[in-house]
Amino acid sequence: MSAYIFVSYSRDDEQFVTPIVGILRAAIAGVPSATGKYWEFVFQDVDSIEPGGRWKDQIDAAITRAERMFVFWCEHSSKSLQVEREYKLALSLGQVVVPVLLDDTPLPDLLSPIERRDLRELRTHGLQIRHVFPVPGQRNRHEVIVHAFAQTLEVDPQAMIANLFPSAFGPPV
Repeated sequence: MSAYIFVSYSRDDEQFVTPIVGILRAAIAGVPSATGKYWEFVFQDVDSIEPGGRWKDQIDAAITRAERMFVFWCEHSSKSLQVEREYKLALSLGQVVVPVLLDDTPLPDLLSPIERRDLRELRTHGLQIRHVFPVPGQRNRHEVIVHAFAQTLEVDPQAMIANLFPSAFGPPV
């Protein structure tokens, strides 16, 4: 049994969201969820929309197929009418919509009561310095991403880490 994830974000955040999606895709590949689902596909507009078709129709079809939607939330997405259209459509269809916090921008009324995932420690926004290597005692960015999504997707985080770092040495420190 396979399942489908849709990623909603502001185009202004593509440089931050695309690497996260890449890590998520690699981490979940072939790893079953607790219910036996395999998260087969992560839809991101930049590489999932087929040329020559109407992009809004393709996005709507992808949202309709999705079992989960991750809404990457920050100042940019709070101002995006397209992001709002996407999460409202998903909610109207009864999809599971999960806000993913990138900064301290408040969630809108429709999203605020929903359990969210927090990626603010990646420091991708604002005046914070974005770090690639963790400060001693902090998790690396791959661990932050894996743990943010594992519970929501009902996937073993250790299996996800093993996908990302298949060597016996595990993740970099």
